[in-house]
Amino acid sequence: MLLGLRHGWGVTLAFLTGLALWVAALGGTLLLALNLSLGVRGRWLWLSVPVAWIALWAWRRRRRLSP
Repeated sequence: MLLGLRHGWGVTLAFLTGLALWVAALGGTLLLALNLSLGVRGRWLWLSVPVAWIALWAWRRRRRLSP
């Protein structure tokens, strides 16, 4: 709440979106590595982790190209 009031809601939402995408992409990748090392099937992680990386790439690209 304080971030939104201090820096504006647009900046705060952009920061939180980026944070959530990084957590999903990196955290999912680490979980996949842990699952592979333990011999456990990742199931839904094999779909969600690449989607998180693609979403992060698209989000960063869109932010870079917008004026």
